[in-house]
Amino acid sequence: VEDELVTQYVIPGICKAASVLGMDKDVSEKVSKLLEVTLRSTHLPSRVGALYGVLYILESDAVEDIQVFVPMVTDYIATNIKAISNSSSSACQKHVLVMLSVGFYIMEYYSDLTAGSDFTKVILQQCVTMVLMSDESTSWLVYHAIMVGFERLLVAHALGSQERDMLKKLSVDRLCLPSPMHALSALGLLLTSMYTAEDGRGVSSDDDDIHQQVQPQDPEEILLAMERVSIMFDRIRKGYPSEAKAVAFILPPFLNDFFPPQDIMNKVIGEFLSNQQPHPQ
Repeated sequence: VEDELVTQYVIPGICKAASVLGMDKDVSEKVSKLLEVTLRSTHLPSRVGALYGVLYILESDAVEDIQVFVPMVTDYIATNIKAISNSSSSACQKHVLVMLSVGFYIMEYYSDLTAGSDFTKVILQQCVTMVLMSDESTSWLVYHAIMVGFERLLVAHALGSQERDMLKKLSVDRLCLPSPMHALSALGLLLTSMYTAEDGRGVSSDDDDIHQQVQPQDPEEILLAMERVSIMFDRIRKGYPSEAKAVAFILPPFLNDFFPPQDIMNKVIGEFLSNQQPHPQ
């Protein structure tokens, strides 16, 4: 027991030192073996410590042999995230959060090292499953961590068109939840998915360029975008005052970027003249 208690602190300390000082090939293999043994431990805090250690190494610029560590940790995360998505209510939240952090980091920065596996597909599927679970099964912290992770992948253009479409639909679905915290997390994902260029190009910071890049051209796309805007206005009508204020704050620049002025005027006037609008201000 004493060894396990020490291990949970020693392992991340070793990895943190290695990530700062760097490692040659021999040291990398020894640290990798140490992490592999620790991740097989039945002592959960030791495994959590090992995952934090892996994160230190992945984020380091001083470690050259990253490929030594990635396969080991992706196998661990893929196996454990499947089990947790089926019974997340009994899972250790800290363990889930650090697995998500490492998993999303690998998908964002080391996708080339997982190209031959189904790691990204498995993680996305299991994360979507957890997001769709009830509040009792998936805590808000885990839910929010997953939504932010999805946003990072979209901004990094680390996903294909099918995955982007899936996340856009997921965000629209979750935006309809009664909980304001869950809905606002979904709103962030929806905005990110809509502002992320479909062809993998970055969006310019110039206002005119943004308007040209993101404004839908296809009539069907315009209709879909307007439906999403209707859901946002619905949040203003049905949400709490603080939630309505937050949504109303982002609506003007969003509408200006995605729609012609006449469409904006028609939509806004129609919404705020409605007798069902409890927040006309």
